[in-house]
Amino acid sequence: MRKSDKKLDNQICKTLTVVCETALEHIYGFQWLTHRVNYQRFPASLKITCVFTDQADLDRIRLQHEDSSLRHLISEALADIGIKLGDPGSRLYSTVKRPVKHLIRVTGPGVWAELADG
Repeated sequence: MRKSDKKLDNQICKTLTVVCETALEHIYGFQWLTHRVNYQRFPASLKITCVFTDQADLDRIRLQHEDSSLRHLISEALADIGIKLGDPGSRLYSTVKRPVKHLIRVTGPGVWAELADG
């Protein structure tokens, strides 16, 4: 990653952190957001994923059009630092939190089982 890419990534992270904190306060069921980007294809490669507690929360925010508010919040915050998303719907994704899986030793060395957090 070039130095300029690193600076831009830090700026994106700071901006999205503010968006995340706002969404945590105002959107029930919102958990966090994250981003992925290939700076050789920036800004077209920028993808932002919003994570919600469960499918019921995600369905509810869609019914109440809070997802539109969240998309607007994200696109406006990024525009403030000079990043225009164009069509935010093609760059923003929503998903639900997956249970964390833990491995435990069942009977002996090399024998493991998965347990889901829940």
